[in-house]
Amino acid sequence: MRNVIRRVALTAVAALATTLGAAAVGGVANATAEGPAAQETASVGRVQGWGRLHYEDPIHDVQFSVDATVTYPPGTANPMDGLARGTARISHHAPNAPGGPVTIWAQIKIDCVVTGGRVATVTGEVVDADPMSREIGWLKQRFGFSVADNGKGHFDRVGWSGPQLRDVPGRPDDPELRRCMAPAPFHTVRAGGYTVVGADLAG
Repeated sequence: MRNVIRRVALTAVAALATTLGAAAVGGVANATAEGPAAQETASVGRVQGWGRLHYEDPIHDVQFSVDATVTYPPGTANPMDGLARGTARISHHAPNAPGGPVTIWAQIKIDCVVTGGRVATVTGEVVDADPMSREIGWLKQRFGFSVADNGKGHFDRVGWSGPQLRDVPGRPDDPELRRCMAPAPFHTVRAGGYTVVGADLAG
């Protein structure tokens, strides 16, 4: 009798273990299947790099650098609805300027980044500049940039509009430079380059 009871008990334990194991495996399978669908992630685009640009006067040194990202909440479809962060800087050294060599520069706080494949549009406001540019009213004025990442073995390109000058004594206001707006990338990069990673938006 004692052996019979022991066999029944062992059989019951084995059955219970099998049931619990199946339930655990099923739970893992369900979590794996349902997790990604339930936990959508934000989409992120970015544009980074530095370049020395071709300029019509070859002895001029024109440089542009940018480090910016844009983040879109899950389900965002409008490319202008992202949260943009970052900075950009443009500088221009003119060794043959009247009166002697001159270097102008501006530091820009980014307020919009839009990516499409390997092309990006970036806009922002000037937050710092060289003394001469400060004097003529560059602070708080707007810049718009475009960047084309043309890949290894090809020259990247940059375009820009700005600084937008408004409320500057002695000259009419420029048209308003809106967020996310910039011209085509018309300047070829002769040194350096950029990386553009496009955000993957819904739709």
